[in-house]
Amino acid sequence: MAGGEERVLNLSYLVEATDGDEEFIGQLLHDYVKEMQPYVARMHALCDQGSVEELSLAAHTLKGASANVGASEVSETARRLEEKLRTGSINHCNPLLEQLNRQMAEVADTLETVALSQLIEPTGSK
Repeated sequence: MAGGEERVLNLSYLVEATDGDEEFIGQLLHDYVKEMQPYVARMHALCDQGSVEELSLAAHTLKGASANVGASEVSETARRLEEKLRTGSINHCNPLLEQLNRQMAEVADTLETVALSQLIEPTGSK
């Protein structure tokens, strides 16, 4: 896998958990992007409304979903947002939300432009 794609998606966990079932991994990733891109948009609205608790829960959900599919940069940014919100302050959440937008777009773009077989290293090749 090329460095850029690995930075966006690290699928080693999914490959191991699914015994390398490309079709299943592809469906999981498709569902993740389909569900999480609008979710990030909703997070912007929650920030604008000042809904700290709801935004924190949304960040937590995004963090976990992203970690589960190997979108580690998205997961890390969501973790940072969740941590920032623990203080009870919603100030300055927009830069992290913009970063999440960019990262989700990178994940979607990678899935559209790179064959899944190129993203998945055969089991035991490490």
